[in-house]
Amino acid sequence: MKRVLCLCGGIVAVALLFGSPTGTAYAEQPCGPDFDPANFVVQVDNLHFPMAPRTDIYVVEEDDGVLINEITVTGCTVMIEGIECTVIYDVEYLITDDGCFVLEETLDYHAWDDEGNFWYFGEDTMEYEYDEDTWEYLGCSREGTWLAGADGALPGIIMLANPQPGCSYFQEFAEGIAEDEGKVLQTNATVFIESCGELENVVKTKEWTQLSPGDVEHKFYAPGKGLVLINELKG
Repeated sequence: MKRVLCLCGGIVAVALLFGSPTGTAYAEQPCGPDFDPANFVVQVDNLHFPMAPRTDIYVVEEDDGVLINEITVTGCTVMIEGIECTVIYDVEYLITDDGCFVLEETLDYHAWDDEGNFWYFGEDTMEYEYDEDTWEYLGCSREGTWLAGADGALPGIIMLANPQPGCSYFQEFAEGIAEDEGKVLQTNATVFIESCGELENVVKTKEWTQLSPGDVEHKFYAPGKGLVLINELKG
C-alpha cells in the first residue's frame, strides 16, 4: 500500500504539552558532521527545513477516513545536551464517520548548527489506542519516547546543510526504540503540490528503520519551504 501525504498549509497555535528534558551524549554520522556542542553557538537556518514558526498540514485519504498530520514549528525551546532546541509539535488524527480521533501527539526537539545542519535530539510521544470496530478509547502509550543523552541515545540529522545524492545518515538512535535512517536520493527533483504549484530543486530522501523492515518513506523538501510531500511505501 502506498500513502501520499501532501502539504496543504495553514497556521494554528499550539501549547507545550510535556516538561523540559535534560541529558548528555556524543554522536557520529555516516555523512555529515560529528555532534559537537561548540557548533551550536550560532544557529544557521537550513534552506530545506527553515526554522520560522509555522504549521504544515498533510492530508491523505484512508479506507476508514481522512488522515490529517499537522506539524508545527513552535516558538518554544528546551535545553538538551547543552543545546537550545526548538520544539516541533506533531499531531496526527483521523476523521471518520464516527468522529475525529487523535492517533498520536509528539513533541520533537530540533536544533540547527552553525553550518545549517538540521539535528534531531529526541521526542516525547503519546500514541492513543482505540478498538478497531467501535473506536472506543482503550488507552495510550509513550513507547517511542527518547532523548539524546539518556540511556545511550544519540542525536541524529534530519536534513544536511549541503545534501548530496548517495549520502546516508542516522536521523535518530535510541537502541530498540528509535533507529531511523535517511539517504539523499536526489537534489533536483520537481514536484507539484496543489497549494504551492510546481516546486523545483527539491531534495528527495529515502527514510527507513531496521525496527520495522519493509516500511519505507520518500520525503520531499523544497527550498525555503521544508517538507512538502511524503510518500509512504509499505512492504
